[in-house]
Parts: sequence; C-alpha cells; structure tokens
Amino acid sequence: MLIVHKYGGSSVATITQIMAIAQHIKTLKEKGSDLVIVASAMGKTTNELVAMAYEISTNPSLRELDMLLATGEIQTVTLLSIALNNIGVKAIALSGAQAGILTTENFSRAFIKSIDKKQIKKLIKEGYTVIVAGFQGITESGDTTTLGRGGSDTTAVALASVLKCPCEIYTDVEGVFTTDPKLYKNAKKLTKISYDEMLEMAINGAKVLETRSVELAKIYHTKVYLAKALEKEKKGTIITPRKRFFEEMKISGLATKDNVCVLTFQTPINYEHQDALLNVLSENCQNFEMFNLIQTQNSNFLSLSCPEIFMNVESVIKSNELFSKVKVTAKRNLVRVTLVGTGLATHNFFIKKTSEILNKNKIKIYHILLSETLITFTINYNNKQKAVEVLVAEFGL
Repeated sequence: MLIVHKYGGSSVATITQIMAIAQHIKTLKEKGSDLVIVASAMGKTTNELVAMAYEISTNPSLRELDMLLATGEIQTVTLLSIALNNIGVKAIALSGAQAGILTTENFSRAFIKSIDKKQIKKLIKEGYTVIVAGFQGITESGDTTTLGRGGSDTTAVALASVLKCPCEIYTDVEGVFTTDPKLYKNAKKLTKISYDEMLEMAINGAKVLETRSVELAKIYHTKVYLAKALEKEKKGTIITPRKRFFEEMKISGLATKDNVCVLTFQTPINYEHQDALLNVLSENCQNFEMFNLIQTQNSNFLSLSCPEIFMNVESVIKSNELFSKVKVTAKRNLVRVTLVGTGLATHNFFIKKTSEILNKNKIKIYHILLSETLITFTINYNNKQKAVEVLVAEFGL
C-alpha cells in the first residue's frame, strides 16, 4: 500500500529526531508499505534563514528569498535519506523541482499548477522510499518557488492526490481538538472531522493544518490523517467527507485568530472614488476577511477587518492625494473568535445564543460574520480567554 507521510519541522528538528523517524520508516517498510515522505525544514531553520536575509537587506528580492528558503527543506530530506540508506532502507531525496512540482511564478506564495508523477512512480517501482522536499516547486522558466508558510502540508496532500493514496501528516500535536488546548485545557480531541469543518478551523486560526492543504484534500477526496510523530497507535484525527444527518445542526469546534485590526473609511458618495479605494485595499490589504459597506445621505462608511500585518494600507490611503477627503479610523489589538459547525445560519438559535452569552459577559462585538458553517465575532483581545471559556462551556466543546 502506498502512503504519503509528512513530517513537520518540530519532528525533524535534530539529527536524533531524524534518525528516529528513519527507524520508524524502516519498520513501516518491513511491514509492506510503500512510502513517499515529505519533510519540512529542521526546527526554526526557515525563521533563521529569513532573519539572515533581512539582516543583509530590508527589502530582499522575493525570487532570491525563495531560493534561500528552499534550502531548508532540501537539508532535511537529504539528511533523512542518508539516515535511511545508513540503516539499509533504499531511499532517495528529491527537491520540489526533481519531484515534478510545477508552480506559478508568485514568489513566496506560489500555487501548484501540476505535478508530473512519472519520476516518483518510477522510483517507487525500483524499490526506493522517495523523500520530497516540502514547501517548494519550480516555474516553467526554471525558477525555484516556495508555497508560503505551511506549504509542506500542501506539498504532501498534493502528492497524495496525484498518487491517489492516503496522506498522513505528523507533527508535534496529537490531532485536531475542539479548540486550542493552550486556551482551554479540557478541549476534546476529535477522532474525525469533515473537510468543510477543518477548512473553517484552519482559515480562522487553528494552526494544525495549512488551509490550502485542506482545500486540496476536499477537491480530490484525499483521506488525511493528522497525529503526533512516532505515535505507536492510531490516536490522531481523520479528515474525510462526513455524512450529514438530515437537517443536522451542530457546533464542532472553536478557533481564534489574533492580531486583527478593524479599519473604517468614511468617504464621499462617489462611485469612481469608491472603486479606486477598493483597488488600493485589494492591493495592500489582501487578507481582509470581513467587509461592511453602509451608505448614508452624505457619506459611505466602508469597514473591514484584516491582520495587523497589512496595516500599511492606512498610510497608503493617507499619502494618496485622491483620498484626501477620506477619514480613516483603526481599531487595533482585536481577536476573531469563530464557532465552526453545520446548520448555523439555518437555525437562528446559534447566533442568538452566542450573542446573548457574549453580551451577558460584557464582551463588546465589533463584527459578526454568519454562514451555514461558521459564526465569527471580532472582539477585544483582552476578552479572548473569557470568550473561549464561556462559549466552550455553553456548547460542550
């Protein structure tokens, strides 16, 4: 049976850990499994490489940065291949390019266009355990690219999708929990979670899986298993399609995202002006997630929430003469709290009950977003812990 394994940076942070992973892979091979292994950079290698680049330049070329960061994963996979060959397991390390991963030219956040699986299939047939560097690929013009933070998850699921086999992702957590155990120590570990629920959890702050990897798994119906590295028994979380009961309504989990800002723009009523503003926002605030537009007799009030990393949009607006009449206000140090489940918009009990709980506990709400699969509130950061505790208790998470 062919399986794709992915090992996160914390699982391969030292030579001792790499050798332990190699021994584990040997055991699986002896039991008859064919394996493709995807590995991340060792420990905090990526952060260290980024720091070195910015020590030299405050604005390094993204192309050169991708070339630099790709070396982190290549270091891991070559060391793991050496460790496997040393204990009698026939192994070979491949860069993203050698593994046939073709990407777009979006340096630092490239998207996979296609994967030529012929080389990997050939090597497996020849008896190799194939070790692929995660997080990277190559453009049609031959440039090295990286897939963005968490890109090794995306590499692993993408390979499993084209190879039509399960994907097992191993990291330093035991699985997917109803909420972050660091915020609520009695959070429950889920044995199963659906693609849609996992996708909402990932988008809204749960750090166990990268969002794009979950999207790929859903599109290609790839079974994903998430667990702690070197586990002795299958005690992690399976991410699969989930059979839904007729008109089911349920809250499955809670995720939080820190460092959120709410920006509000008061503009004159002028559609050309409004279009220009939206263009600037889309270019400089690419990750905004909640968007409100209110029109009064004399003004438009445009409000959005975004990660504080994109706060440069405020200075861009103020420095542009076209927007001289735009008043910008910013509310910083906020957090988004998201309840994930099914039937949350159909059954108004959930939004009503959640609002009542937060209001009762004097937790001010700045934005609310509601859909069938989520209820999201933007609140002050200093109310984060209280909000998590009361919502988890109310819905039994």
